[in-house]
Amino acid sequence: MNMFSEFDYILTDLDGTLIKMDEIRFADEYFKLLSEYVKNFIDPRNIFPVVMSCIEEITRNPDGFTDNYERFLKALIGKLNLENRKVELKATFDKFYKEEFPKLSHLTKPNQELVKILRDLRKENKNLVLATNPVFPKIAIFERLKWSGMKPDEFALITYMENSKYCKPDVKYFMEICDKLSTSPEKCVMIGNDSQYDSSCEKIGVKYVDVRELI
Repeated sequence: MNMFSEFDYILTDLDGTLIKMDEIRFADEYFKLLSEYVKNFIDPRNIFPVVMSCIEEITRNPDGFTDNYERFLKALIGKLNLENRKVELKATFDKFYKEEFPKLSHLTKPNQELVKILRDLRKENKNLVLATNPVFPKIAIFERLKWSGMKPDEFALITYMENSKYCKPDVKYFMEICDKLSTSPEKCVMIGNDSQYDSSCEKIGVKYVDVRELI
């Protein structure tokens, strides 16, 4: 596509972009499943505010050294006074994402038009980047990518909690991507659906394209 001819890297968001969903319903069902799974650690009535406060903390207070998953677990452990149960807590989350999280796939459907656009761009030797907000661990990001019909090996980089130190809309999230790819922001374009979280890339020179302009 001509509008992408000047770019080497095509970044795409996931939720609401590569996969379609009712994000409110998805979040409701997600927290229902999660609350039952981690009830030995967290009162099910508190799961939503506790987890969201931890996400807000890792978004607002990056240290530039520690990955998002470690900082999330640290925040969660601190709020729940679970200092001696980190290994057990992480194992429970990992098991949840492996066994329960896939049950949410029926709440989503792939954005087939965008999938075709991305695959056509890849045929033109453009590099694809799954630039989804890294507030989920790798196992969950890869599961959600599966729901789009695309595969990990189609992407030059996929961001997730364990390999990221920043979150959207922090511009350092996009700077970190450019650093990993050894490229400049001007060589990248971001396809997304959120004018706050995705378009913040423009502050460092990454062009933003709303997915609705393409479909």
